Amino acid sequence: MKTSGFRYSSSACLSVFAAFGVVLALLASQVWAAESAAVIEARIAGDVKYLASDELAGRGVGTPGIDLAADHIAEEFREAGLKTDLFEGTPFQRFEIPAGVKLGPAKKNRLVLIGPVNDEGKPGQRNELTLSEDFNPLAIGANAAFDAPIVFVGYGVTDKQRKYDDYAGIDVKGKVVLMLRKEPPRKPGMIGKLIGTQPSRHATFQSKVANAAKHGAAAVIIVNDSSQLTEQSADDRKALHRAIDDLAAANKRFKEIENPTPEQTAAFQKTVKELTAAIALIGEELEENSAELLPIQGVGTRWMNQKTPVFFAMRDTFDGVLEHTTGKDLLGIEAEIAAGPSPQSIELTGWRATGEVSIEAKQVEVKNVVGVLEGEGPNADQTIVIGAHYDHLGLGGRGSRRPGSGEIHNGADDNASGVAVLIEIARDFALREQPLGRRVVFIAFSAEESGLLGSRHYVENPLHPIDKTVAMLNLDMVGRLKGDQLWITGIATGKEFGETVAAINKEHGFEIGGIPRGYGGSDHTPFQRTNVPAVHILTGLHADFHKPTDDFEKTNVPGMRRIAAIVGDLAESIAQADQRPTFQVPSKTGSRPRLGIMPDGNADVKGVQVASTTPDGAGAKAGLKTGDVIVKLAEIKITSLSGLLGALSKQKPGSKVACVVQRDGKELELMVTFGK
Repeated sequence: MKTSGFRYSSSACLSVFAAFGVVLALLASQVWAAESAAVIEARIAGDVKYLASDELAGRGVGTPGIDLAADHIAEEFREAGLKTDLFEGTPFQRFEIPAGVKLGPAKKNRLVLIGPVNDEGKPGQRNELTLSEDFNPLAIGANAAFDAPIVFVGYGVTDKQRKYDDYAGIDVKGKVVLMLRKEPPRKPGMIGKLIGTQPSRHATFQSKVANAAKHGAAAVIIVNDSSQLTEQSADDRKALHRAIDDLAAANKRFKEIENPTPEQTAAFQKTVKELTAAIALIGEELEENSAELLPIQGVGTRWMNQKTPVFFAMRDTFDGVLEHTTGKDLLGIEAEIAAGPSPQSIELTGWRATGEVSIEAKQVEVKNVVGVLEGEGPNADQTIVIGAHYDHLGLGGRGSRRPGSGEIHNGADDNASGVAVLIEIARDFALREQPLGRRVVFIAFSAEESGLLGSRHYVENPLHPIDKTVAMLNLDMVGRLKGDQLWITGIATGKEFGETVAAINKEHGFEIGGIPRGYGGSDHTPFQRTNVPAVHILTGLHADFHKPTDDFEKTNVPGMRRIAAIVGDLAESIAQADQRPTFQVPSKTGSRPRLGIMPDGNADVKGVQVASTTPDGAGAKAGLKTGDVIVKLAEIKITSLSGLLGALSKQKPGSKVACVVQRDGKELELMVTFGK
């Protein structure tokens, strides 16, 4: 019988089974790939979650949390198979850094006021002020002793732009200057903003002390101005009214309960007790609101001026001194300054101050965590460094964009994300059967937030010679990938990097941007400065940067897996190349005008959304606000951060251009004047 269609044969059968086998193999590989991606993401997520957990309390230097982070990284390096017995049998490259200050001996921290000679020619009254009650030395000043006349210099401000100078016509060389906190009020028509808005740079403690040192002052004493006391009183009064209102509301709610249970009664009594205690405490604060005494680190730690000792003292201590000399107290003198504003500086005839400051720097041990994977072949003595910093801001303080909050700054993106990707690349490389052509050193740096101290220490004390370190890849803030936008800054420091990255990226599909020759403030910088081609890989800044809100839930784990893959491929390409990359000198920073904004790299907008502005920056002065979306600058349409950087590079210092922003659904044109 003749049949039509498919004809059975042994060869046909074999072909079918072969094809079926290919399909099964393909499906199996796809399933394996999916499982592999899921496994990788689970590992990355686990690392970020732990490093950014409350248990580690923000990984601040000198805290138990950062030591827990170091131990975790070290264990992951060991489990991956890296060599970790590098520094006395450990992976820890230990070193010490300054971590705040402390008072020296009490007898070397003193401030004494000596009054004028009396009518009988006898020495004036000697008033020895009490440390931590009447005064504190400030760490921004120098360690020194002095004995000199006192001169009152108002706010201690010299502002040529506003034609205001507290030092005009008065000689303070070799004398102790007494000054008020903040700055004189501004009047309509004067250059600058009015009082009540952001203060100028002249209001800072550092500026005041630098100005006093410039005029030759022997020491500086700063006291609260009346606006500071008014603000404190206002805040306390508001808190008092809230507590009283809460007590009244609680009492009303309890009275509305017809038959309160024992639990409800106990809860009401507890509330009354707490609110009554709060009211009493606030009342005490209102009585003592003039008693704010800044601690030694109240305005920062050591800085560049180390010639002039600085004190912060109680205002009422000097009220009598001023009234004795001028007939007016500080409040009256402030009123006269504000009336102009015009300086009311005067030498306090007959009054002297003698004293001394002794402040000691505290040192804390920190450690880089290092793991090594040796290479094999003719270039095995050359090194590639892949790094990421693991420290963050702890409970905030210096560097925080919510200073004084006291909240844990978990730093999930900055930089638990970079460390997690670093560890994943180490796992991948260690599992490869064939060694790479060059050595790879994996480093989790400490003290990056303190000024790149970990990477600087490694560069100055390298495990392997820096002149044989051929490249450095730095992972800092890689946890917020948006779409395919990946930033690689410093790519022009290696002559071959651009071509290599472009070739590798064909497989990965990123949209790569960044400043080709930029230094940037992260751990690649010390390497670039020692002629090592180095890049910074990141996914962009965002509104949670250096805030307590930088948490794991906002990270993009699949994005981190993709970044681990492309950075791993880049490192492998460098490791296997016949020739080492050629270093090119990066351009100097500051070559383009600064807008003075922090962009929100994760905002879903067409343009650049402003996460924050720098006080006194060009953007802030023009009126840019948080939430604004920049869509045009100097007639150049802005659709991305790289576009904004390109537009800025075309501007000149001192130029004035139009900046179009979207705000509240409307377009607004602002005029930006770039600083000179």
